[in-house]
Amino acid sequence: MVLTLLAALVGAGSALIGQLLARRSDRETDARWHREQSFSLMDKAITRALDPDERQMEVGIAQLTALLHSELLQQEDHPLLDAVTRAVLIQFVPAREGLLAPRSPAATTSAVVAAARLRQELARREGRSTEPWVGQILQADSPEPR
Repeated sequence: MVLTLLAALVGAGSALIGQLLARRSDRETDARWHREQSFSLMDKAITRALDPDERQMEVGIAQLTALLHSELLQQEDHPLLDAVTRAVLIQFVPAREGLLAPRSPAATTSAVVAAARLRQELARREGRSTEPWVGQILQADSPEPR
């Protein structure tokens, strides 16, 4: 009788452990699939954001912004977005940072403004301030006060 009860408990325990391991494996597989999908979406968005065509650039920045607001993007992806927005905005980076001299604020386009907003959002989420030139891009886009 005791042996039968013990065998039943061992069998139930084994089944429970097997079920827990299967659930864990399913979660890991789902997380991996989720990550692969986010990388695929991010790759396409980055390619568009860095395209010289203004419309493609706008679409890419919009996609990156949507990804940032979704649950697909992880905290460790933020430096990549930061680098992409810097690449889009490189023409506005002051020469003292060792890069190109800034273009005229009149040269800002909607894609550049969207990239500056995305860069500002990333900085806010990471608890850091944005570079002054990002603020200048956004200020140049603001309507003149009356």
